[in-house]
Amino acid sequence: MRLFYTAGACSLAPHIVLQEIGHDFKLVNVSFKNHQTEDGQDFLKINPKGQVPFLITDEGLHLSEGTIISQYLAEIMQNTHLLPAFGDLKRYKVLEWMNYISSELHKSYAPFF
Repeated sequence: MRLFYTAGACSLAPHIVLQEIGHDFKLVNVSFKNHQTEDGQDFLKINPKGQVPFLITDEGLHLSEGTIISQYLAEIMQNTHLLPAFGDLKRYKVLEWMNYISSELHKSYAPFF
């Protein structure tokens, strides 16, 4: 599993989730200046959106958007500590907060960067 990231970007949340679930993964740094990965690959060919976080699973699934990646990771590991089980109303509160943080709260911090 590879998580593409840029320091100071929104890739920290899925990085934390990967650490929490204990799944093996490789971090791949992406430069937004030239859209190159640390090993010289053209990131736009890997992810046409050109944004991080971006996850490629061992099975070849490509996922973007931090909240979706985090939800996917918690679900594949069946980690109800991070994301309550399907049907549990607490699950929807977690998803509600994840969406709020990524869509509303996050944009408030843009001027700092």
